[in-house]
Amino acid sequence: MGFSRRTTRWFGAWWVVACCAPLTVRSAEPAVAPPDPAQWIADYAIYFGQNISDPAPDDGEYVLAWLDVAVRVSPDLAEAHLWRYDLLTRMKRPDEARAALADYCRSAPDDLSAAFNLLDLQFAAAKKAEDRLQLCRDRLAESDIAHEFASDLHRRIAEIIFAQGDTAGAINEARQAVNLVPLNLPAQQLLAMLENRATEPATQVELLLTELGVRPASVDARWRLADTLAALGMTDDALAWYAHTETALARQNPGNPPPFDLLLATADVRADSGDYEGAIADCNRILSADPENLAAAHKLILIARRAERSQTAKTQTEQLALNLSKIEEQAVTLRNPAVCYQIALFHLDIDFDATRALEFARHADGFRPNNIDIRTALGRALLDNNKLDEAISVLQPIAPADADAALALARALRSQNRPDEATAVLQEAARHRFAGESYRKIQAVLRELHADIPPQPNRAAVRNTLDAFDSAVLDFNVNPADAIAFAVKLRNDELPITAAIFADVTLTNVGSYPVTIGDNRMLPPHVAVNMIGDRKDATLHTGYLTIDLNKRYVLFPGEHMTVPARLGSVAIRPELWYQPQRKSSFTFTFTLAPILTDEGEIVPQFPDLAPVTCTLKRRPVEASRPSLDRLIAQLQTGSEPERLAAVDIVDALLNERIEAIQSTVQDYPASVVTVKELNGLLFSALSDASPIVRAKAAYQFNFGKLDDDTIAKLAPLLADPDFLPRLVVCDLFGKRQRKVFLPVLERFQKDPDPLVARVATLHYKRITE
Repeated sequence: MGFSRRTTRWFGAWWVVACCAPLTVRSAEPAVAPPDPAQWIADYAIYFGQNISDPAPDDGEYVLAWLDVAVRVSPDLAEAHLWRYDLLTRMKRPDEARAALADYCRSAPDDLSAAFNLLDLQFAAAKKAEDRLQLCRDRLAESDIAHEFASDLHRRIAEIIFAQGDTAGAINEARQAVNLVPLNLPAQQLLAMLENRATEPATQVELLLTELGVRPASVDARWRLADTLAALGMTDDALAWYAHTETALARQNPGNPPPFDLLLATADVRADSGDYEGAIADCNRILSADPENLAAAHKLILIARRAERSQTAKTQTEQLALNLSKIEEQAVTLRNPAVCYQIALFHLDIDFDATRALEFARHADGFRPNNIDIRTALGRALLDNNKLDEAISVLQPIAPADADAALALARALRSQNRPDEATAVLQEAARHRFAGESYRKIQAVLRELHADIPPQPNRAAVRNTLDAFDSAVLDFNVNPADAIAFAVKLRNDELPITAAIFADVTLTNVGSYPVTIGDNRMLPPHVAVNMIGDRKDATLHTGYLTIDLNKRYVLFPGEHMTVPARLGSVAIRPELWYQPQRKSSFTFTFTLAPILTDEGEIVPQFPDLAPVTCTLKRRPVEASRPSLDRLIAQLQTGSEPERLAAVDIVDALLNERIEAIQSTVQDYPASVVTVKELNGLLFSALSDASPIVRAKAAYQFNFGKLDDDTIAKLAPLLADPDFLPRLVVCDLFGKRQRKVFLPVLERFQKDPDPLVARVATLHYKRITE
């Protein structure tokens, strides 16, 4: 665990420093709120933990022990609790991980993502419905919970009590969930089911539009909405949404042609509306990209026949027959269900041959069982071969989901003189699709049977739902800046070296529609931070920190969300603390919704939401004799935060002096303070009245020279009355002295404090194994 002082000792200084302690140690220095006194302990653990992706038991235990120290010193240090949860999860200790996440949620009540994660874990752990129900009600009773969280709790309660038979209560809970957050799609779906309206066309469209309100770039939701509108016979609307689907696909896959299934569906709707030229053009778009596409050729022939374009149909039929003859034998040999299915359809719809249709339908069904399209073709072929009983057996299970299967089943039932059953099958099919060639055939057969035709759906309600939808949301990915404003502000533009650096990241909804935030929503919930200093040889720290936008899932027009972030992670500590007597500046770049290029560069997913740059000036440490005297006085009589800050200042100056001794050039003015004097100041802090100051001072010797004099100064802390100085020095000697320290480690394994004993045991085991 040893590192060179030059490269890594800054990780040992940490972020505990009190910023009311001025770097220039002038009383006029403006005070800055100090960070948590245990932050340096957590940072030490985090530094090691970040380098362990799949922790070995002892490595994990070592990091966990230090995190336990941090939360013991500062029980409300949220970051330490979160890392404990992460580490315990990776160590496969779920009960402890869940408890750690609960501690984090208490320390960071605004983290909505963590709250949901904890609730999921608690639900998984609570096996009884009564326990889950009480959990939800207890959480709802808490004050100031986010609307999104309360909405989800009501939804969960609704599901539980519905399963217990309380439908009325479940409806009330589901309505509360929807009223709190209308974009809570699971709650909307649940309420529709509870109110027995999930199959109503207006509800189906409303749910699909809600899904698009959450994920407007969803190709699947756009496509399903287009299909739904096509089934309702709302041709123009269906074509508009097929176009929206094609647009979304083109944005996601520039330069790629749309899926052929989408063009075939569009062709069907155009043909139903009488736009045969447009329908044929859709088929030809496919055939231009894939001249031997069997489905497109088949569709084109049927549409050309309906349009009475006999020559087009004849030419395409001859070409399709030729193409099928070339691959017929191979399709069976290679067990290709798609080609066998197309051959069966060809002999059912175009060049009728009942025997061959049945032969290839059976092949296709054998190669891909339980496919609805193939089973429909098989049922039709069985019927054309007068195998009525087998045809009915094949078609009955799929007739409710396929209009062609329903027509064939009705025909088979009529052949067996079962008209009432045939009527019921067709009436059921006519309740699911209200447009298209198959629907018109169903209407014709029902009239022939003198049976009632199910009424048309209430398209006016669907129209109202469509008109109420703000279609601007569909262009969020193209024009996100029209809906969201991204801003970052440093809390201080200029700070002393010991100050914690905080930024506030703000999102504001400046659009006309709600913006959803989170994974698989409109706006990914992350901001990546880059940092570079002003030195000529400064290193660019790319994406060293990710800020999670975890306080809201939905921002309604006019609302904003501000997330605070501490920027001084251990990754950039060496840069921030380098050459403390030099006035320096650092540039931070914040990238919303970041993605990584092949060259390793972080860029925004949405170029319109440009990265924000902020510059921080670091005030230099003043190390003149008068300032050093004030620093000494601060170490002796300052408040505990001031003394902690003074320890860090001494450590920074000590490192700078060592760098100067090792280097031949120091290109900035700096007062010379000897290593001996600086070490002496750290030695004096070892007897501070505060155990955390004593521990902090002891820790600064982790990466420097550990000579006999230093060991003698540190050794008394092994008998310190407080656990923290004992633990720090035990850890230091365990790492640096190894076998020489074994007798002491053996004794420390029985230390009265369990944390000291844990660390001692880990070092003893590492040295002796």
